[in-house]
Amino acid sequence: MRFVSVDRLIPGMELAQDVFLDNNPTQAYLRRGVRLTEDVIERLAVLRVSRVAVRDEAKAPAPAEPPPLLQTARSKILTPTPTIDAKLRDDTLFSLENVFADVWINDGGFRGESDSLDDMNTKVEKLVGSVMRDKTALVNIGDLKSYDDYTYHHSLSVAVLAIGIGQKLGISSRPLTKLGLAAIMHDIGKTAVPIEIIRKPSRLTDSEFTLMKHHSKAGSTYLIHSHIGDEALWGAVMGHHEKLDGTGYPNGLAGEQIPLWSRIISVADVYDALTSHRPYRQPMEPLEALEYLMAGIGTSFDYDIVKALVQKIAPYPVGSCVQLSDDSYGLVVAVEHPTRPVVEILGRGDIVDLENDRQYLSVVVRRQVSPIELGRSG
Repeated sequence: MRFVSVDRLIPGMELAQDVFLDNNPTQAYLRRGVRLTEDVIERLAVLRVSRVAVRDEAKAPAPAEPPPLLQTARSKILTPTPTIDAKLRDDTLFSLENVFADVWINDGGFRGESDSLDDMNTKVEKLVGSVMRDKTALVNIGDLKSYDDYTYHHSLSVAVLAIGIGQKLGISSRPLTKLGLAAIMHDIGKTAVPIEIIRKPSRLTDSEFTLMKHHSKAGSTYLIHSHIGDEALWGAVMGHHEKLDGTGYPNGLAGEQIPLWSRIISVADVYDALTSHRPYRQPMEPLEALEYLMAGIGTSFDYDIVKALVQKIAPYPVGSCVQLSDDSYGLVVAVEHPTRPVVEILGRGDIVDLENDRQYLSVVVRRQVSPIELGRSG
């Protein structure tokens, strides 16, 4: 048996456990042994079920014959190496959900469960180990994202990005673990915000946003009252929405008044938010998100931290397919410069270094494309 997020389910998989809904935790919505269909998977997504247990022996149906352009790409494609493996990802998400479930904030009352926090700390140590295994490797968070269950997947992605940034800045292993814990817990205060605001499928009103802004202070207060972590952790969670020019919240800190960990988490937080699917908007392309961050250097974001992010992430990892600004399609075969990779031009076979090939200095990556879309283009 293994847990699979709903966005990764495949028709034909068999449920290994009953599925319950939040609004009806006593009566199973689906029973163990049910074979999943496309309609059932779509319904689970609509109902905001985050993940289900499936039998290991379930096999995906044989894929249809790919269109010509996609077939050409697959003959040479290099599978991207995930920053963390699927088991660690799912285990960490499960631990994070347990931490959120163990938090209760109501009229100043606080309760924390040490077992779930200890387990979370162990998972963060493993995340740090995965990111630090190869100091030259780029961080690929594409396989961590999910349209559903945004808070948990976002927290995991922010933690991985923050660890990668910290590593690039020269932070050693032990402090990196504390930074990773602060990053993965940065939104714990959202348990103090009404759930209808957290799950609202459209932009927040001004009054709703005012309530949402309370989450950073609520999270830090919860950690303090529950004797979880230390001042560095509390300050990092409290300050992750502060801005260098003093216009952030909750305390209007400026410059180096803002803790380093908060400044790191802020950059990771914004980058992941911009590149994630939300019900009310499409995600930005990685290059657009990086440009947004670079435009905010000195007002919202720290220069050295944004630079470290640019150097560490893989917005277009090896094995991904991209559309270029000249309307050609390319398969990424190497990444020396994160935003200008080396690509094989599909249909022609030319290998082009977008960073150093003079004929392509005016050509940029327009966007990453899915295999389905690439198939249609063939």
